[in-house]
Amino acid sequence: MAKPTDGVAGSTLTAPPGSAASADARVAQRVYRELLNRLVREIPPGSRVSIDGTSRQLGVSQTPVREALARLESEGLVVRTHLAGFRSQPMLTPEQLGQIFEMRVLMEPFAAKVAASRHTSELAVQMRQAADRMRTRASGTEPAMGREFHSDDACLHDLIAAAAGNPLLRDAITKLHVHVHLHRVRNDARASVAAIAEHDAVVDAITNRQPGAASRAMKDHLLASYERIRSSFRQD
Repeated sequence: MAKPTDGVAGSTLTAPPGSAASADARVAQRVYRELLNRLVREIPPGSRVSIDGTSRQLGVSQTPVREALARLESEGLVVRTHLAGFRSQPMLTPEQLGQIFEMRVLMEPFAAKVAASRHTSELAVQMRQAADRMRTRASGTEPAMGREFHSDDACLHDLIAAAAGNPLLRDAITKLHVHVHLHRVRNDARASVAAIAEHDAVVDAITNRQPGAASRAMKDHLLASYERIRSSFRQD
């Protein structure tokens, strides 16, 4: 699946293909994407992110790890503490959650609408596979299954954004989605069942090339998802 690339089209600062600078940029991008995935899937809110440990795990020098963490800090996904290094972003406040979903409701229904017209057969298959994996995960009771459920949820939303064919839109949606998953709400089986049905409606509309239905289904899903997550604040 194609990933959006960094850089400004036509920039005179773009390194020639095959150059050392180009290779360094690819390593930095790979480290950034890996850390982003780990923040969604593995690293709990408020946890320390070790530069040395990450560089050893990924087999790279500390330089691209520092660059990736600085980029994630600018995006609000990690925080830097004096003498303590980097930590993943703490839990969201109710106000922050509401602001994030306001932005998601503006962008993701549009992405779903466009994806219904532009998606490839390969992406359609991948969307369906992600939705099917979520159904399987929802039947599990282990905490790891809950984490994988949310990981597949992130994957599905990313696939829809990718199918829209706009890398800038995809990047913006990904960043907002990561913030939500950093919240790590409890895995509520009823919520999982509801989310599965909502995702099915979105995927069906996109794969059947129904732009209006895809937009409405995505908006309905996001609003319902917000209510489910917001209720967790009242229960904590």
